[in-house]
Amino acid sequence: MKKNLLLGIFLLTAALLNGQQLVVGSADVVPLYEYPNSSYLVEAGADAFYWIGSTNSTSTGHPELTEINSDYGFIYFLKYDRNGTVQFSNTIQANTYSMDVQNAFAFNGGLTVAALSRSDVNVSGNTIPLDAADEMEFIATYDPGCKLQKFRKIWNLTYSQYVYSEFIMDPADGSVYVFGAAYEPMELIDYGILGKDFSGDYFYVIKYNYNLELDWVYEAGFDMNASGTSPYYNRINVHPGNQGELLITGTYRSESAPLIMGRTLPPYTDSFGTFSVLLDGAGNPIWVQDGSMNGFGYATEQFEGFPMPNGDFVVAGITTTGYFQLGEMVVSFPDGMNYANHFVYRMDHSGKPIWTATFHSMGKANEEKKSAQSDAFRDNFPHDAINWKNKRLYMTGFFGRGNDPFTVAGRPLDHEFADGIFVAAIDLDTGDELWGYSVTSDNADILGFDMDRTGNVSLMGANQNNQDMEGINELAVDASSFVFHVGLDYNGKALWYNNANLLNGPYFYNLYGMDMEVLPNGETFTSLKLNEANDLVIGGSVMNSQQNPYSNWLVELAPDMVLGGLVTDALGTPVYPGMVKAFKSTPWGGYPVVDSSLIEDDGSFQFTHLYPGNYRLQAMTNLVQYPNGIPSYYGNNVRWQNAQFVDITPDFNTNTTNILLSEIPKFTSMDGSGELSGTISTEEGTFLKGTMAQPSKRTGVILLGKSKKSTMAGEVVAYVETDEMGMFVFDNVPDGEYILVVDVAGLEMLSTHEVTIAGNQIVSGLNYTVSNEGIYAGWPSAVSYLENKTLNIWPNPGEGLIMMDLPSAGDYSVRIYTADGRLIRTEDFRSAGGVVTLDITGEYKGLYILKMEGPETNTTRKYIKK
Repeated sequence: MKKNLLLGIFLLTAALLNGQQLVVGSADVVPLYEYPNSSYLVEAGADAFYWIGSTNSTSTGHPELTEINSDYGFIYFLKYDRNGTVQFSNTIQANTYSMDVQNAFAFNGGLTVAALSRSDVNVSGNTIPLDAADEMEFIATYDPGCKLQKFRKIWNLTYSQYVYSEFIMDPADGSVYVFGAAYEPMELIDYGILGKDFSGDYFYVIKYNYNLELDWVYEAGFDMNASGTSPYYNRINVHPGNQGELLITGTYRSESAPLIMGRTLPPYTDSFGTFSVLLDGAGNPIWVQDGSMNGFGYATEQFEGFPMPNGDFVVAGITTTGYFQLGEMVVSFPDGMNYANHFVYRMDHSGKPIWTATFHSMGKANEEKKSAQSDAFRDNFPHDAINWKNKRLYMTGFFGRGNDPFTVAGRPLDHEFADGIFVAAIDLDTGDELWGYSVTSDNADILGFDMDRTGNVSLMGANQNNQDMEGINELAVDASSFVFHVGLDYNGKALWYNNANLLNGPYFYNLYGMDMEVLPNGETFTSLKLNEANDLVIGGSVMNSQQNPYSNWLVELAPDMVLGGLVTDALGTPVYPGMVKAFKSTPWGGYPVVDSSLIEDDGSFQFTHLYPGNYRLQAMTNLVQYPNGIPSYYGNNVRWQNAQFVDITPDFNTNTTNILLSEIPKFTSMDGSGELSGTISTEEGTFLKGTMAQPSKRTGVILLGKSKKSTMAGEVVAYVETDEMGMFVFDNVPDGEYILVVDVAGLEMLSTHEVTIAGNQIVSGLNYTVSNEGIYAGWPSAVSYLENKTLNIWPNPGEGLIMMDLPSAGDYSVRIYTADGRLIRTEDFRSAGGVVTLDITGEYKGLYILKMEGPETNTTRKYIKK
């Protein structure tokens, strides 16, 4: 809640007393002798990220950046692992003047850099010439080891021609879109003159594939017969869609009539206009929509757009006129003129609105934007939105003190001080508001916005003099400007915070927050810029930075926690070897494994780097030492639904989370002769690490029910794991009634197979499909046989060449089924009797069912291909 205003000298003491603050983990610094430009963070997969920046310094003083030999501008980038350790690095050097990083993206672990230079550029020994122009834009791509792959110059500009494009990557294929608005024709390399067909302002979108080959160009100007003297476009944004489609959004000034798709959009004498156009994968327009904003909304824009799997689009925007209309979609905010009010809408593939969510935030209307998904590089921005697994939208922006309290999901947000920043969660299926959260100060800025794979979201910003964070305990803040970070769980509950300031004041505006990166498993890093020789105070630590006048800092915000315990068997004997997995809960879909700890020889395990959140722990043993061991959760259960949660805070400390290993003897031939088999597969698009496609490997299958070994329905009587093909087999199953369930942490059983075994019955096709919604019984349905071992087959198990001893001459029919019940082979033949051969060496390894019909035989046998 509200922080008391104290001098900075008290910050260290207060930080140490507060259990909600993340502390300093790893740290890195680029010391500089010249004024630094900004530095940003780009995620490069689950376990890595890039730190990229630019400067004019003659030296960086960084051990990985020793090849700087220019007195002028250069771009540097370093790749780090999840522990904050540098893996690779590279630089781009200008021959004279400075360079600016316009954007950077990661794809398949590599990096794509888009930049603007005012001189020739040296890219890994290759020169990109400026020629006769004053400036140039270029793109360079690097492999995961930071080695140059491709580069290209975009324009052939003439003297006094200037361009400032924006860049965005399609995350599906790594292609890059270059877009912007221009007022004069420009020569695009490998294409020709853009804007030659227009007499005034126009906008352009250029698509390059991942190899930086030009795919297509789209441009649109104005109908000058219907426009005034100075038409122009504003707030052009592009949003990649499915299968190469692209949604373009923008605004246009009053008395302007855009000419798009052969249609003249209406000019407005007292208002700016709005538009959206959808392009197909070849850059051809599919439809265009337009509307009005009932005023001159310079900062009005549709700033983020996300494609949904079914072809819909979800778009987030702001209006600074109190009104926004696009096609059939209309939002209105009373008294909203000159304030930023937010909206989100979902439209189908034809552009028809499905739902609209409005946020009467009455915030300040700044003019920049920045996205955690690398839409633009900016130091501060007034709004952002992130799509979590196509199920939730997280949005942030400013809110103010309007006539009524600002309400999200029916709850007024705290507004202690003048400037407010909010975070809101929206259900992407229905448009319902789920929760809201607020941070307020006398003067606030938004600097970073990101999330982990479990739906926990983090916010970075700057406050001045005071601070009010919902759900954060009392803590002193610094009597000046400082950078804050706060982490929220998927229900909007504050999990942690971190403040950063300079040690020696006064220091207004000498510490800048640049960017924040949250990796999928929760590791959090912040990028900071110091414009004076001073010490950085962050997370209760003092980082010495007084030897250089300027510096860029990369700091890991880490938990100061310990979570440990013992894994023992039923006799209290330590279990060794093995490992304990930490599953982090999510609001939807399977729980991902975010960390694991080896079990020591005394049965102990320990985690020291789990970020705040809600966890389930599962112990897994070595099957050689513990052939009857079953993966067991904390809370002494083999099913995740009955496991005990562990809520981790930044200062969590315990070594008493003990886990009891469950052991169940395997069925033997003395127990029974039945058999159950099937396949577990994963639905395409399921958000589970390592299971993005079929089959579902090493997945636990649990047999529940009544048998000779169990008198209580629902008791666990057997456990197996699927093989590399997703197949499972229970053999020697006693007579009885059973239920098969699949254990995937976070996913409920939507439907189950219930089977009865009598005698030597074989039941195959007990298939399940794992989806984001849960686990359901798959198709085909179970097929039941009685095994008759009168037919001799060998070798079994074998490598696919099956020998059979037929009892007599005659016509035979053999049908071969997989464990999931699919018929894969039919052989009809005449035989004189004796030994015959079937060849299934081309089939996958696993269990097969052979059904033979012929003279003196009608039998079913199982065969295992190894």
